[in-house]
Amino acid sequence: MAQQVVESEESRKLGNSGGILRGTRVFFIWDDVAPITAPSSILFGENGMPQLGDLFPGELEVYAVTYDFQFIPNSNGVWRVEFAYQAGSGGTPPPDRVPSEPGYLQISMDYGAVFKDFWRSSPNLNPGSGNDIGGVRIDTGGVPTSVLVAQHRLVIDETVPTWKVEDSTARARNSVGTRNSASFFGAASGTLLYEGCSARRTTLAAFSLTHKFLYDEYGHQIQQPRLNSQRQVECISSSGFLHATWVRWVQPFPFTTNFSQLSDNF
Repeated sequence: MAQQVVESEESRKLGNSGGILRGTRVFFIWDDVAPITAPSSILFGENGMPQLGDLFPGELEVYAVTYDFQFIPNSNGVWRVEFAYQAGSGGTPPPDRVPSEPGYLQISMDYGAVFKDFWRSSPNLNPGSGNDIGGVRIDTGGVPTSVLVAQHRLVIDETVPTWKVEDSTARARNSVGTRNSASFFGAASGTLLYEGCSARRTTLAAFSLTHKFLYDEYGHQIQQPRLNSQRQVECISSSGFLHATWVRWVQPFPFTTNFSQLSDNF
């Protein structure tokens, strides 16, 4: 292949729109050996053809962010490619991929907390199966105290090619309701719960998948006191107060998954 590239000089534009520098450049590409029959054959970053993330000529913070292909009819394989440029932030180029391209990844987080019923504060997170969790008794006569527990949501959006959607959704389906078996995006093993994903088509060739995770500082465990034969919390007197005698952890989500295997993009 001998790709030839010519820029349409009069098409080179740069202006300020909404306080942001934006620009365009138009190129005509053809192959002098064999006609280019599909955009996938066009080589970016070679023979004068820019690529996403390249600077607008003469500028320091205006980068190529998108491009559009157009075949020129009756031209023996000539294609028109228009690049759109936009000012970046602090001189940092935009992502290598735009949202509609396979491999694109976007991460968002929502930090917060929820109240949970606790009978013990500062409990042992791993006391062993069936053992008392220890800690400081904070209930009154078996009635729990509401404690603020740190939780946050992690949302990962990714773009995958259409042919990968079936495999991606199968992996998601098998992982719903499991916790991370290893550290994942900074969350320690066992603290992140996979809530599932949604999918929508963005182009004829790609889908956008949205994965949702929930972090819990206690690994999603629930405190459960021992009940007596009357189904009341079994209590013991301590320092003039009644407290739950024995408390254990209950794990509603006992299975774990390697979340890195959910996607080839993670």
